Amino acid sequence: LQTARKERSSKRFPLLSNPSSWPPVENRPYPDMELINQDGTTTRLSNLAGEVIIIQHVAMNCPVSQAWTGANEKDKKAYGLCFPSRRIKTFTDTMKEFTGIDPLNSGINFVQIIYYDMEGKNPTLEDAKAWADHFDLRTAENEYVLIANEKMAGRKSNLLIPGFHLIDRAFVLRSDCAGPLSKRNLYNHFF
Repeated sequence: LQTARKERSSKRFPLLSNPSSWPPVENRPYPDMELINQDGTTTRLSNLAGEVIIIQHVAMNCPVSQAWTGANEKDKKAYGLCFPSRRIKTFTDTMKEFTGIDPLNSGINFVQIIYYDMEGKNPTLEDAKAWADHFDLRTAENEYVLIANEKMAGRKSNLLIPGFHLIDRAFVLRSDCAGPLSKRNLYNHFF
């Protein structure tokens, strides 16, 4: 079944190889990519097509990225030497509060793409594993921590951090709430 699913997605969504297709554009198919996840295996985004996908764009040293991921929770603390933005709840808690939907129990795939490690360099598999362990993110629970490749780092990706993309079941970007100058406000558009 997974092989057939992979073959269908590779025919429908070409892999991201054209830099002009980045960053993603609202109401267009999301650029497909294959990235290594926290378990060390390859995850192809389009293999999640048919289900709702939420992508969080992350720099590990970003105070807002840390807060959205859970650094302000009672039983958690910041990852590394970072002071998370105060009064920001986790994305999961915010979604529950505004929509009543628990993304962890609704079949939604939660994907974090890490562009930078704590020193602002390209992240490694060890970074992704440590981040996922720290914030208790598990692929078995549809929570993926993906490592951006070197080609993805740069100005276009920087403008996505911190922030979120909502991809519908047809693999189309429906809401762009990414970056400091995001097109949409997370609270009144995404939710």
